[in-house]
Amino acid sequence: SKTTLGDPLTSLVDINFDSTKAGQLSGLDSTLRISGNLTTKVILDHDTLQGTMKSPVLHLYNQFGHYALQNTNLGVSLSPQSSMINYQADDAHIDLEANFDLREEVDFISTWPTHILLHPDSLFALNGRRTLTASAVLQNDSLLHLLPWSVDTFSGLNLNAAWKEPDSLLSIEMHAGKLSAMGWAMDTVYANVEVAGQTSKSKASLDGLRFGTTTFGDLSLSFQTPGDTITSSIVLQRDTSNILGLHTRIHASGTTYQIFPDSLAVLGNYYRVDPNNPIQIANQQILFRDFTLGHDDMHLSLTGDSSSINATFDHVNLTRLNALLFP
Repeated sequence: SKTTLGDPLTSLVDINFDSTKAGQLSGLDSTLRISGNLTTKVILDHDTLQGTMKSPVLHLYNQFGHYALQNTNLGVSLSPQSSMINYQADDAHIDLEANFDLREEVDFISTWPTHILLHPDSLFALNGRRTLTASAVLQNDSLLHLLPWSVDTFSGLNLNAAWKEPDSLLSIEMHAGKLSAMGWAMDTVYANVEVAGQTSKSKASLDGLRFGTTTFGDLSLSFQTPGDTITSSIVLQRDTSNILGLHTRIHASGTTYQIFPDSLAVLGNYYRVDPNNPIQIANQQILFRDFTLGHDDMHLSLTGDSSSINATFDHVNLTRLNALLFP
């Protein structure tokens, strides 16, 4: 290693990892080990940080598998006026640019997942000028070998994001190809989030969804937030037939959510849902208070919570499931 004191401060470090136990140092998986050579350069000039990291090959091991980072190059530049991150490897790349210092906004950005649906307007400060664009590509399943479940097929993933505070806009889009794991398989996966001021829209689709030898079809989900109410839709379609259609309204009050199913259709049959007894989610518990639904002479009633549910069934015809399980 070599460090030059002065203005700016420069540090050059060559590191050789030999099955180094990195999990305990990083606070990640305690079984994580690293092998390989790594060259880093850091330049610190007042409030500006620049850094590079290069490695011809870096091996990561944990209790689940092994991942080899080939021809890795990471460049980082952070200052009060701008931020830039560029990561390149044989199987992945990441690009991020912003007109602000990421070091000052990490906590704020981490709140985006919860605020997108519940408080979309909190993503934009009044008269704010911040902007951010990011893209990421993962070309194969090599990185997924470190996960605790086996991935049989994975044909790549693309992610794009843009945040424009002056226009009160946020968009995130993800697309993945064929994916199969733990018996489940799908042809494509797509997700999109759009926030404009106080309104947010989210949608996702899983095409060609199947489990084992059973084909379910195409599953689509959508959420929209006008004010403090979330409207949602879940539709499962096979060929031209609707297998499942569920449309709900979700009212949020603090950490309590009330789910009002407006309509439910299963295998072409429409079910009555009691509009006065919603499903509640509070304190990490799902609560049912005389929740009922019915169709013709069929009747279902649920009372209880996540730990204990009392269910009453009348005239339930399970033979209709044959159309789904054995098409």
